[in-house]
Amino acid sequence: MIPQAGRLQLDRERLKQHRKRLGLSQEALAEYCFDRRLCVSIASIKRAESGKAVLYRTARHLAEIYEVEVEALSAEAEEAAVVASDIEEMESARVLIQLHAVAADPSALASWVQHFGGSLEEGGTALFGLPRAYRSDAQRGLLCAATLVEQGVARGVYLHAGHFVRYN
Repeated sequence: MIPQAGRLQLDRERLKQHRKRLGLSQEALAEYCFDRRLCVSIASIKRAESGKAVLYRTARHLAEIYEVEVEALSAEAEEAAVVASDIEEMESARVLIQLHAVAADPSALASWVQHFGGSLEEGGTALFGLPRAYRSDAQRGLLCAATLVEQGVARGVYLHAGHFVRYN
C-alpha cells in the first residue's frame, strides 16, 4: 500500500464500525482527536467515511485512535487510486500557515511541530499547510498552529504568526 499524492482511501464501513465501537458521533470523534492533539477535522472524518481519499496523516491518526494499523483501515489497493478531481482540488486551493519560533531548541521544536502536522524549515519557521491543508482542512491546520502557539508560550518557546496565504 503506497499512498499517492499523500492521500489514501480508507474502507468506509470499517471506519464507521470502529467509530461506533467507541460510541462516538463524527463530531465527537473530531473533538476526541483534537483533545489528544491529533488534528483530524470533522470534514476529514466525513470525507473518509464517504469513501474519499484523505491525507495519510489523517489515516495514521485515525488508526492511532482506533488502535489498529493504517493497513487495517485501508480500502483495496485498486480502489486507493487518487482520482483526477482530488488532484484538481488539491492544486486549486492550498493554505499556508507560517509560524516563527524564537529561542527554541531546534530538535525538540521539529518533533513538536511535526506532531501537530507541520514541518520545520531553516531558521525556526514552522509551516502548516502547503501542500497539506486544503479547503476544509485549513481550519484544522489553523487550530493546530494556534494550539502550538499556546503551548509554546507555556513552555517558554515564543512563536508568532508570519503569513496566512490562500491560493485558489
